[in-house]
Amino acid sequence: MKTLENYLIGNEDLQLLNQLIGRTMGHFQCDSLTVNNAGKTSTSSKFYLPLRHRKNSETLFEKLLEFSFEYYEDPLTLLDYFKPAVKQSEEQVFKRLDELNYNRPESSIHFPNIDIHTIEIYSYRDSLDDGSEYAYDAGILFADVKGNGILLVPDRVGSGRTHFISDQETILNTISSLNLRKTVEGDN
Repeated sequence: MKTLENYLIGNEDLQLLNQLIGRTMGHFQCDSLTVNNAGKTSTSSKFYLPLRHRKNSETLFEKLLEFSFEYYEDPLTLLDYFKPAVKQSEEQVFKRLDELNYNRPESSIHFPNIDIHTIEIYSYRDSLDDGSEYAYDAGILFADVKGNGILLVPDRVGSGRTHFISDQETILNTISSLNLRKTVEGDN
């Protein structure tokens, strides 16, 4: 099997994910949101996870971790791939506690709090007519100690959008077609 290294989540992204171990998450912000109640998914181009911290008593900063799946077409195989991308920005949210100082994304999605114990990276395998196989990363699962969690996967129809799944049965059905490639458990 040929592994498409360019389509695996990178070490820098894994380091950003590592800082989430032990944190509680309960919502994502997003630029736009499409909800599919029948499919139990929500879809956006990007999901943002705010991580607030104080630098001093009067200044609140917020790191935003941005999650998306970037679309690629492999030049040799002409197959579509979606590489997980995690980016971080830091913005000053308040100059003083009563002054809001930046624009928020339009939408947000709330879910029961998850105390992140592990983050699992899932890969997708594909075969070509010549029998060669390719693997690339295609899912990020944030899980608590009981194994409950939320899953981010690409919309594989080439839209460049990301699906958010919090329904546990839908998560299990989705990852059943993927392979666990890496588990982030802190300091990985």
